[in-house]
Amino acid sequence: MCSKRNIVVGASATLVLLLFTTAWNVWAAPEIAAWPPDLGPRLDGAWVAMPVGPNGPVVHNTFNVAQDAQGLRYTTYVEHSQCSSSLWGTFPDATAHSQMIGVTEKTGPTTAKTTMIHYGLKTGGVQEELVYICVTSWEMTLVDEDNSSCTATMSFYLPQQDANHDGLPDPGQKPVLCAPYEAKSTRLKLMPMCEPTLLPPAPPK
Repeated sequence: MCSKRNIVVGASATLVLLLFTTAWNVWAAPEIAAWPPDLGPRLDGAWVAMPVGPNGPVVHNTFNVAQDAQGLRYTTYVEHSQCSSSLWGTFPDATAHSQMIGVTEKTGPTTAKTTMIHYGLKTGGVQEELVYICVTSWEMTLVDEDNSSCTATMSFYLPQQDANHDGLPDPGQKPVLCAPYEAKSTRLKLMPMCEPTLLPPAPPK
């Protein structure tokens, strides 16, 4: 009789524990439960983006590194050396710019948002002088696993709008300029080696 009662008590305790664990997992991971079971394509790796500038498309090389196992949040790095440091003369003192770093978060199986930051600099002195702080915000949609399109804005702030010197515009500050743009990007994949060709002989001097 005692053994039967122990079995019943043990089974009940196990059931309660199972229900509690399931409820905890659902509550503790709402971002994963937001679109189960398909989290959509991951964004890891190298991408080539082509934003459109005043003189036509420019190249951005983008690299994403996942911060979590599910691939919902990424550290993003963008190399944008083809872009104008002065924003085509808008900030004439800016003669160089830093690279862009940021964070990307998936908002659905095929959508994501990104915030990037970089700085416009005046070079030539003992130390580079800060000319502007630029915060870039993207909203991206995956067309398929290897292609995406996005709309974005670049918000420019002056150095005095970072009074606490943390490298970010202070809360409540409004950008002195907000520039929208659009871009398409393609995931970089392995490509075959080319067929070697001989260079033409150099002309005689």
